[in-house]
Amino acid sequence: MVSACGEGDTYANVYGLRIHRIAYPFALLIFTALAVPGSSFGGHLSGIIAALLLCYVCPFLLPQYEWIRDWEDHYSELITKF
Repeated sequence: MVSACGEGDTYANVYGLRIHRIAYPFALLIFTALAVPGSSFGGHLSGIIAALLLCYVCPFLLPQYEWIRDWEDHYSELITKF
């Protein structure tokens, strides 16, 4: 989902096919459903839809990059212990 919500190139490369980055998670979902028949298609689809809604409809709910970087810098010793 990071590639679908991120900035930069508007197309992604999926096994040689250029796909728009919004369609990228759905292409991987179809590939995974074909490669792993027992995977939960509905569960993964709802996760993709929820992530896209969070990314494009409610982006203010996501932590900002600066906050994440500050948090990692502040707790770096604790993170490395795990």
